[in-house]
Amino acid sequence: MSLFEDDPSFNEPEHTGEQSQQTISYTVVRKVQKKKRNDSLHDGTEIEAVHHHPENTICDCCQGQMNEIGSTVVREEAEFIPARIKKVQHFEHAFECKNCKGDAFHQAQIKRGKAPQAPIQRSIASPSVLAKAIYDH
Repeated sequence: MSLFEDDPSFNEPEHTGEQSQQTISYTVVRKVQKKKRNDSLHDGTEIEAVHHHPENTICDCCQGQMNEIGSTVVREEAEFIPARIKKVQHFEHAFECKNCKGDAFHQAQIKRGKAPQAPIQRSIASPSVLAKAIYDH
């Protein structure tokens, strides 16, 4: 007589290591985020453009008139006006002197307008939005 005859677990065949392993595969679905940080100001929002030009556009080298070569949107900020909000875009315009650019004896002269610093760096909050947030708090 065997000691293991009464136990049913000993009647089943033994599993080897390969038989015990199972492969589980799964797919992770992630939503593509297309929204950018400043997309909180939607398309229906009023836009005001503020242009910052250099103080003078006379070439320091040859005293000739400089021509605009481009502009860059430096930042966008939300401005609070009671019961409405608008987007204010700050542009810095760049000018160059065509006379000095073509002259091999002079360096190209470029001047750029300077936008004022934002109250909080890398934020869309303007002074009016900050004032309203502080006042309401």
